[in-house]
Amino acid sequence: MCIKFKKKNKNIEIIEPDGGHYTCGGTTRTRDNAAEKTIVSTEIVNFELEFSLISYVLDEEERNNGFYGVFLLKCKRTENGVECHYKQRKRFDPNVTADFVTDFNFLVKLDKIVKEYDFAVLNGYTSHTAGLPDMYGDDLTINYASGECIYTANNQSIDLPIEGLRKIKELFESAMNKVDKKQAVEEFNKEEEPEDFPSDWMCSECGAINKHASDFCYNCGMPKPGVDPKAHCPCGLEFFGDIPDSCPVCGLSKEDFM
Repeated sequence: MCIKFKKKNKNIEIIEPDGGHYTCGGTTRTRDNAAEKTIVSTEIVNFELEFSLISYVLDEEERNNGFYGVFLLKCKRTENGVECHYKQRKRFDPNVTADFVTDFNFLVKLDKIVKEYDFAVLNGYTSHTAGLPDMYGDDLTINYASGECIYTANNQSIDLPIEGLRKIKELFESAMNKVDKKQAVEEFNKEEEPEDFPSDWMCSECGAINKHASDFCYNCGMPKPGVDPKAHCPCGLEFFGDIPDSCPVCGLSKEDFM
């Protein structure tokens, strides 16, 4: 697990002492010289991110898309899937909170965002301004299966790339909405039909209604509930139709997962 600021950690360098931990308004910035700036592993096992857009200047489109307030996004890998927690605190609108379980491919997508926006470049950097209420910046901890980790925190302003934060927020919301849609699909597919008239089925991906005899959705190609995949990649991707020579997500050769 990542270990944040500790006075006795010999790798911690106080790069801008200002009495921040003791004086109201003072800021103390630290850097862990042992923190890796390149993460080799792609297997996230635990992820915790909190960031505040309260002091961030937003345009009307961003507000209309729900990109405002304070976000708390957490997930961890378990044997049965990825347990996620989503919370958005708003000033004038009702807060949004949800707990849900999604598939392992979620962690693959999450790591791609972390790598794309180079979150590791801030690994080991912290900034603490005394006297600020709650959290006005960002706080990130990521643990990998390899033992590698990323941690950074700033309680005054956001250091992580805004576009990367936006994509992670959208990833959590997409997974959350898919779970809601899956529940609706299960309810639809449970409806009883006469025995001589097999029921149609609703696609869990796009919501299209398909004929009973169809094993794949006519609209997006997703398989019918209950149809087993032909192959599984260790990264979590499943193949139902033609299997490519390599996994499009992680690049693993077909021969290595067949």
